[in-house]
Amino acid sequence: MDNTGGYAQPIDWVIIAAYMVLIFGMGSWLARFNRSARDFFIGGQRFGWGIIALSLVATIVGSYSFVKYAAAAYKHGFAATMSYLNDWFWMPLFMFLWLPILYYNRVASVPEYFERRFDRRARAMATLILLLYMVGYIGINLLTMG
Repeated sequence: MDNTGGYAQPIDWVIIAAYMVLIFGMGSWLARFNRSARDFFIGGQRFGWGIIALSLVATIVGSYSFVKYAAAAYKHGFAATMSYLNDWFWMPLFMFLWLPILYYNRVASVPEYFERRFDRRARAMATLILLLYMVGYIGINLLTMG
């Protein structure tokens, strides 16, 4: 542990704020090229589902994954990385079974699929579950990278 007690210093907050401004700025500037949610989520389906699947894998398995799980293995033992190793089982199922279903049904998101398959309440529940998952997932990633 460093002499700061492990707490964020003012420079850390400045870096986080600058990062957020940069990301929101780039997003706002690039948003003008999107004409619909379909453009945003799946590129207007101009690409095959295989290209989209590879893009999703590249997004999910980033460079931070190797740092995060190496640190977990060093600190807690190799068993702490089992959730990462399970990705290699689940990822092909997602890429080759679930993604084509979404792609060929022409839906832009999983909650939209649930609304078509079931009803609006199922979409709302799927949206809430995914939001809670993503907030937790992103929070853990930011914590481990920090």
